[in-house]
Amino acid sequence: EVEARSELVRKDEAVANQKASESQALKEECEGDLAEAIPALEAALAALNTLKVCSALLLISESGY
Repeated sequence: EVEARSELVRKDEAVANQKASESQALKEECEGDLAEAIPALEAALAALNTLKVCSALLLISESGY
C-alpha cells in the first residue's frame, strides 16, 4: 500500500510540476506584453496632460460629441 501511495504522489507531483511550468510560461508572456503596453500608456497619459481644457473642449465640439 505504501508503494501504491508513493506512486500516486509521484504522479501528482509530475502533474503539479507541469502546471507550474505552464503557469510560469504564461506569467512570462504576460509580463512581456505588459512591458510593451506600459510605455504606450505612459506616452498617452503624457499626451493627455499636454492638452488644455480649451483644446479638449474644441476637440469634443469638432467631433460632434
